[in-house]
Amino acid sequence: MNIKNGRDGKDGKDGITYAPVVEKGKDGVTTIKFYPVDPKTGEPDKTKQPLKSEVTVKDGKDGRDGKSITKAEIDKNGH
Repeated sequence: MNIKNGRDGKDGKDGITYAPVVEKGKDGVTTIKFYPVDPKTGEPDKTKQPLKSEVTVKDGKDGRDGKSITKAEIDKNGH
C-alpha cells in the first residue's frame, strides 16, 4: 500500500472504498476480510479480490480463564 500526502491528489472519484466481511468458521476462528464496495449497490463485492491483509480472531473457547496467574515475576522492589 502506498500512502501519499493527499495535498495534490484527485477529488476521490477514482478511489476505492473497502468494507469488512466477517466469516465465522466452524473451528471457532472468525476471519475479517476487506472487499471493495460496489458503488451501484453500496455492498462489499465478494467477486473481487479482498485487500491482502486480513484479521483472524479466535473465540477463546480453549483459552485460559483470565483469572489464573500463569507467570509472575517480582523485581528487587517487590513489585
